[in-house]
Amino acid sequence: MFQKIKERLLGNLEKPDVYLGDLAVVPRGQFTSFLEFDWNSHDTDEHLRDWMAQVIELPFLDEDMDLPETAIRLDLLISDYTKGSDVGFVSNPIVPLFWRPKLKLHCRLVRVIDCKVLGTFETKKSMRWGEYFGKVLTLKNVFSFRSALSTEDLQLLLGEALVEALGWARGRI
Repeated sequence: MFQKIKERLLGNLEKPDVYLGDLAVVPRGQFTSFLEFDWNSHDTDEHLRDWMAQVIELPFLDEDMDLPETAIRLDLLISDYTKGSDVGFVSNPIVPLFWRPKLKLHCRLVRVIDCKVLGTFETKKSMRWGEYFGKVLTLKNVFSFRSALSTEDLQLLLGEALVEALGWARGRI
């Protein structure tokens, strides 16, 4: 009797099993890729998706698995990102255009047994302007013919976004 009352008051104290569900990166437009000189933007999409899978140490959800009723799926989506540009485009009148790396990450928790969405979370991360100009406005970068910005800059932002999203997910479970 006491056990039933305790379960009704406290709920199920057993922590659910969490699995990694869908990982996706929305492909960028060709114009953005062109402006950032990212001719292989598809490779960047795959690289970010693979990097997320490696960083998050959760087992992937498999439909053939025998899952407990409390199983939860974690879905992650990068809906938008820019690698940034360290080339100033100049027009008439002179208006230099610079943009820094940034990304938007969406997170969703879904109960596997009935596909009920338990919650969603969104975070945006961007490189600070001071850090951006510190990388871009160096003599080495000015006289080199390669970008000072790289996929690793996006990985750093993605890592910060994942820490925030996983902290949110942990509080929801």
